[in-house]
Amino acid sequence: IAEGAGPYIINGAQTGDVTTQQACCAVLSIISSHEQCRRQLCDMGALPALIQLAKMNDMKTRLRCAVAFANLSYESTVQGLMVDHDVVPVIADLSSPSPSYAEPWTAANEQNYTAEEEKDPSPKDHDSSYSEENQLYCAKALCNLGCHIGSEKRIVEQGGAY
Repeated sequence: IAEGAGPYIINGAQTGDVTTQQACCAVLSIISSHEQCRRQLCDMGALPALIQLAKMNDMKTRLRCAVAFANLSYESTVQGLMVDHDVVPVIADLSSPSPSYAEPWTAANEQNYTAEEEKDPSPKDHDSSYSEENQLYCAKALCNLGCHIGSEKRIVEQGGAY
């Protein structure tokens, strides 16, 4: 991020090219794990990009978005920004087992895996494991956002319970 790659990654995440979006989402998720980069990522416009990516049909991209939201939500200076960007309903949707726009696991989804990743022959088990992981990361994010003083009303307005 210090060398100026952040805006390029964020812009790439907002392109129409699915492969580029998936790759940029992976990078954003990794960068979000670094505490010193979280606020800077948000200041560069990562939240709208992650919100857009969270609506993709790809389960792996959705998981990476859930991880990024959870990571970002640990930063107290970012929590208010996340609420201001209306991420609560996005996170809530990410945690649902089968959102309306997400496609079930198919052979086409299998191509999103890299060679070093284990391939799961059972689509139902695969969807279930992604769904459970999403739920855990989303729960972390929502709990962290609930700790932000002054955002309680906005969180409730966005569909979160307080």
